[in-house]
Amino acid sequence: MKPEIIKAFLKAQNKDRHWLARQCNVSKQTVDGWLSANRPISAPATQILKGLIDGTKSINPRLTLEEYNRAQVIAAKKGMTLEEWISSLIVAALKLVIIGGILWILIA
Repeated sequence: MKPEIIKAFLKAQNKDRHWLARQCNVSKQTVDGWLSANRPISAPATQILKGLIDGTKSINPRLTLEEYNRAQVIAAKKGMTLEEWISSLIVAALKLVIIGGILWILIA
């Protein structure tokens, strides 16, 4: 991904390099390297950037790169994208909360 595209995106969104670093789980110095020294961007960060720019990524679960890669492998083994797998986990957690609430009402 070209630095000019990233810079234009940040300007259009009124965001700074600190914000982008948090979204990609990297340091601001890493982002500075991408945008100034034209350093390569890791695959997970590239995916995050593409999602931010095209509007398909709206949350950042704050995973380390190792956790992100591990989660992608697990999702792929289940035949899902990472986003689909995370969504399924959230839905499952919400169901447990609802069931727990119902049980608490019945027992209380």
